[in-house]
Amino acid sequence: METPWTSSERTPEADVLRPRARERERWDFADLPLDMPIEQYGIALRRVDQQTSTNVPHLVTHHSPHGFAWGYGGSGPADLALNILEWLLRREGYRGETVTCFEGRCFRLAWDLHQAFKRDVIAACDHEDAHIPLETVTDWLATYRLATAPLQPPSP
Repeated sequence: METPWTSSERTPEADVLRPRARERERWDFADLPLDMPIEQYGIALRRVDQQTSTNVPHLVTHHSPHGFAWGYGGSGPADLALNILEWLLRREGYRGETVTCFEGRCFRLAWDLHQAFKRDVIAACDHEDAHIPLETVTDWLATYRLATAPLQPPSP
């Protein structure tokens, strides 16, 4: 695939801040995209006749190269959780350390928290259709950021 820049011209942040192009034939994601902006509709998860659809973009892949899933604690739900947190951090303009995934890079914060988010939110979703309000995700992330932030010594 040709790009309009050479790898030496591209900054390290470029891979993190832009969703990577996906070739459906190469990755064969099982889930289909929903045209429902997350900002307006929250996270939408649908399953009809074993076909999954969601409005969460595939930004990185690590656990499940065949797509997202929810309603249990497996590899598809882990990638869904990782991509939701990564999307939210990019949306808010977060700048931080990144880590390499199987395909793509994500923020370390998304990586460090995605299994807990999967356990707390994604695994608890109905197996067929689910809706996660954006406020649920932002509140969850804010709570975990506070809980995991290093303690600062008191000022003299």
